[in-house]
Amino acid sequence: MKKVAIIGKGTAGCLSAAYWAKRTSDKIDWYFDPNKNPQSVGEGANLFFPEFLKWELGWNYNNLTDIDGTFKHGIRKVNWGGSGDFIHTFNLRECSLHFNATKLQTVISEQLKNKVNFIPTEITDHSQIDADYIMDCSGKPESPINFNQSTGIPVNAAYIVQGECDYPKFNYTLTMARPYGWVFGIPLPNRCSIGYLYNKNINSLEEVKKDIELVFKELDLPLSNMTNSISFDNYYRKSNYTDRVGYNGNASFFLEPLEATSISTILQINQFVNHWEPNPDVNIKDINNLYSSFLSETEFMIALHYLAGSKFDTKFWNFAKQNSINFLKNYDLTKFNNEIYKEVKKILNSDETFQRDPWKDPREYGSWGVDSYLSNLTELNLINKLDKFLNK
Repeated sequence: MKKVAIIGKGTAGCLSAAYWAKRTSDKIDWYFDPNKNPQSVGEGANLFFPEFLKWELGWNYNNLTDIDGTFKHGIRKVNWGGSGDFIHTFNLRECSLHFNATKLQTVISEQLKNKVNFIPTEITDHSQIDADYIMDCSGKPESPINFNQSTGIPVNAAYIVQGECDYPKFNYTLTMARPYGWVFGIPLPNRCSIGYLYNKNINSLEEVKKDIELVFKELDLPLSNMTNSISFDNYYRKSNYTDRVGYNGNASFFLEPLEATSISTILQINQFVNHWEPNPDVNIKDINNLYSSFLSETEFMIALHYLAGSKFDTKFWNFAKQNSINFLKNYDLTKFNNEIYKEVKKILNSDETFQRDPWKDPREYGSWGVDSYLSNLTELNLINKLDKFLNK
């Protein structure tokens, strides 16, 4: 690679710096605003994250203590439609991680200090940077003009509480449907991060605060004063790459954290940019199409959960289900049907047990393979509902 620059020291900036540090012989110029604190969100990962840490940073199990790492064996889904309580389990030799995002950023920055030039400067224009390629991870954009706004996701706010604990409470990511939205649970060695995702146009923060008290009682966690309340848009760029600049993290996209898609998308965005190097068969338009397809497919994965609904008959869930129906009415299911869904139906109609090796069978739609769709579509009782959309 030629000369590379990174903007931003949040999680996306750190993972991008780690990726590109192994792909250029020159030191990377790493720009960051010294007056801007990186966000410490996104503490659950996908199956390929441990592989990234191994191959790009040379980590092993001993490194996990430095980032408060805990093992993630699956995703538990409680109170959703269908079975109402199941674990989307990973295969026996597969495992992902939960981690402390602030510590991850600190440890990676320290490890890369001999491979980068840290430049504490606010960048307001890419013309300020002398580099052949720039990965802009500078955070949430100020204007929505260059972005697609998600229509399939009904939540736009989160209330986050850090529950103190002496050990990880469970070995999966918790996703629990609640009357006003859904709750995630991220277990770390000394705290459990609980976040309530909701729609601020339908329910108030005070309603959410009262309901999250019931969640803490159910999980047998003490309430904490360590709280944070945020509002957000769900979006991704209409065009993510130019001949010189790519965007990652919140500068590129934000889709709510259901299914821990943020880390997988950050890693995927970096891999797409491999095509920056001269390649007669690939151009920037092709890379942007790959990016747009991946984000659209991820939005589809998330919207399916709201199509499944929950055990709650509330204003939020009535809105969320109808919103998902409207989204899917306008969604082109051709690729999903041909590459994933036909295989799912074939498996359901046979007596064979299906297990996929993601390293040998890389088929995915969004960040789910056939096995993940098989588990979720059956447990969330979505087969008949999807059949109606495909047969319309």
